[in-house]
Amino acid sequence: MSDAILKMHADICKVFTNPIRLRILSLLKNGELSVGELCEELELSQPSMSQHLGFLRDRKIVRSRKDGTNVFYSIGNKKILDAMDIMHQVIIEQLRKDTEFLKEIDNR
Repeated sequence: MSDAILKMHADICKVFTNPIRLRILSLLKNGELSVGELCEELELSQPSMSQHLGFLRDRKIVRSRKDGTNVFYSIGNKKILDAMDIMHQVIIEQLRKDTEFLKEIDNR
């Protein structure tokens, strides 16, 4: 892979390094929401939400649509949800292995 592609890959993966951004994407899984709805659901201030949405929008993870004074956000590429699901499965598998390991140690 080229250095440019690897840099883009690393940049998009930064989406997964912040719990708030992950929560935003989880909410948007179910469809479009306004900035106000996202703020209310996540109990975040509008400036903080705008910063996170800007980060996601700059990487084309979400897209925005303006309707009057409201701005609505939706998932820009559904494959990001697949990536989230895969990461979730990896975490669950790791937790199961850790739990099994701890049970083995406890039984010794």
